[in-house]
Amino acid sequence: NVVRGINGFHFATIQFDGGSSGEDLRITKQELTVTTGATADMDHLNTCQLFDGATALNTGGNVVNPSGNDAGADAEISFTLDNNLIVPKGTSKSIDVKCNISSSAARDATATWAIGIADTNDDTTVVGKDTGTAVTEVVTINTGPTMTMREKGTISIALDASSQSERFGMAGKTDVASTIFKFSSQYEALKLTKFGFVLASSTASTSDITKVTFWDGATKVGEAVMTGDNYHATSTLISDFIIPKDG
Repeated sequence: NVVRGINGFHFATIQFDGGSSGEDLRITKQELTVTTGATADMDHLNTCQLFDGATALNTGGNVVNPSGNDAGADAEISFTLDNNLIVPKGTSKSIDVKCNISSSAARDATATWAIGIADTNDDTTVVGKDTGTAVTEVVTINTGPTMTMREKGTISIALDASSQSERFGMAGKTDVASTIFKFSSQYEALKLTKFGFVLASSTASTSDITKVTFWDGATKVGEAVMTGDNYHATSTLISDFIIPKDG
């Protein structure tokens, strides 16, 4: 799953294997196929590039921006590598395929994209680095992992299994451990900026608990004070609290 509107999303990794080559290889062009679900439009992808680590292999006018496609229509995209990919003989290279995703992309169960090598027509233009001799590649068909588009991330909050149902504290103590919450996210990493809570007790009042603090491990990320008869409070977090994607 991926949230629309993200830039530089990693769709797939292509491996170029020169393990059996007698010389270094130079790759100047790679064709790939975008396989789409019924409501997915390839035109909602843009700024598609191949990366060797942090180095973009197709730049400037060679950056791929699909256009003129219909929803649900698969199509080939061609990457011209102005930064030629050199695969030393006896080694392999893993190249990442990344695109930006439009914020207006469809988001439902059939809004799916996959980028990979769908058939033998997805050619690689490759020659010997020093000799210039054309090389006939052997292709392994793999359409790539399927990504389903989502509109936004979601969050769930629950008591952690380690949170005790009953705790005892001594008067005058500070930072007494109370409740442990578990935060989980789906589809994208989320940043929590505020947290609301309520004091529920048949005996304690807001005068008994002067301040509530929130901790991420050993780091304090927020605090709140309840006053008078107001048993509800909201803490604006003073430090970044990031909930990892699918974490």
